[in-house]
Amino acid sequence: MTKKYLPFDTDIKSKYQNLQMLFGFEGGAYFFSVCKDKYFIICDSRTMSDFLDEDDDDLLPELLTVYEFAYKKECLNYIHNLMRVAKKEQSKIIIPEELH
Repeated sequence: MTKKYLPFDTDIKSKYQNLQMLFGFEGGAYFFSVCKDKYFIICDSRTMSDFLDEDDDDLLPELLTVYEFAYKKECLNYIHNLMRVAKKEQSKIIIPEELH
């Protein structure tokens, strides 16, 4: 797995094909995409920017995070870990068909 931050103004719908929402949470959402035999989990917390102070501008780049996986099983394990962490939202998580 690799982790990277995207610029705040990135349009994830055009950057990632077949973007599917895994689940929403207060302040954002997790998305899934598969492209060219790679699997992506995108954590979009940009709505949290409304609550940041001017002193917190250094946090803006961390509000849009992409996790890239080379293997289906690795991505599925990451989603299962999210399910354990996001107990409140876990009933809403939908495992994408591409990972079955």
